[in-house]
Amino acid sequence: RQARVDGDGALAASLQIVRARIDDAVADITTSNQARVDGDAARIRYSVIGTTANGQAVISMSVDDDGTGTATSAIVLAAEEINLLAIDGTTTVSALRIEGDQAVFTGRLAGREVGVIHGDIFVPAALEPQDGAGQHDEWISYGGDVPVQPRWAFDLSQLPSLPSGQRYIVEARERTADGARIYAQIASNAGTSTVTNMGDSAGAGSAPDRVLNKSTALDAGSYRFRVQGTIVISSIFADYGRGSGGFWYNTGSVTLRTFFNDGASWTPGPDITITPPDVGVGTRSGSNQSGTYNFDATRSIVWGSDIGQHGGQEFGVSKLSGTGTLTDLESVAYDVAAGASYSDIPDDPFIPFTIHHKLS
Repeated sequence: RQARVDGDGALAASLQIVRARIDDAVADITTSNQARVDGDAARIRYSVIGTTANGQAVISMSVDDDGTGTATSAIVLAAEEINLLAIDGTTTVSALRIEGDQAVFTGRLAGREVGVIHGDIFVPAALEPQDGAGQHDEWISYGGDVPVQPRWAFDLSQLPSLPSGQRYIVEARERTADGARIYAQIASNAGTSTVTNMGDSAGAGSAPDRVLNKSTALDAGSYRFRVQGTIVISSIFADYGRGSGGFWYNTGSVTLRTFFNDGASWTPGPDITITPPDVGVGTRSGSNQSGTYNFDATRSIVWGSDIGQHGGQEFGVSKLSGTGTLTDLESVAYDVAAGASYSDIPDDPFIPFTIHHKLS
């Protein structure tokens, strides 16, 4: 019952051996309460090491390193295999085993931050995609509900070429947690008109800094982003030498990243870089141009993937780096078919697709 080891790091412990009967099977239980190592001032608040009726080891431990009553230490287990015992006391699942010098985990991973540490970076895990083929107006089920809308990619390489003024529209529409409906048509353009979306807002959570709604489901392939903000310019004097004068070299830039949302998630697009010429300051000047300047710039961003339209915002932009700020995604303008007509694709072909599932 009482054990004491004198000397350096003297250990005083109260041990108790208990014989207990569980479902007509005898279980040996060893308890240790308030063990103290004087040299390191470590207190084992409570531990139980025992054997249940079905032969499974059960260990529970809480260690108080600093005497505050809060568990702070890790637990090290020495075992060939670690099983998890359900609360019913009978169901056991293998969770971890040792193979050579490697730990092998079994079961399913759940969560949105699953990945691999690769060198000094965290690489998110990629889920295995689903491949299939479907026809226009066909409902495709994921096989169950998913928490995050996946990204759809359609392979149109086997479809015949279309004459000028026509293009294929193949998208996943009517998306739900369980699946989506394939939309596959030929669009015949009668002309073009310009759509200008305005009225941005601040992005929330993992959304870009500024977000903007897309007012039509029609896509363009090229979008004119108008962005506003500030750029800080620093001028450095370059001396020609020997008293022959010199010039001011003006530096500073702001890099913005565009984003597109097809209803599944935000996908980064091409970057926009703002430099001194965007605010009327040359890279060289005869005087010091240092200061903070407001910019209002428009860039054409090529984006060939389908965007469509859904309940949230489809366009976004964030400051990526540089000396300055982003204040507004003032507008996104693009040209769409005016008065377009839609017709079925001949022979109603099966169109291959790949569904890329996402953790977040």
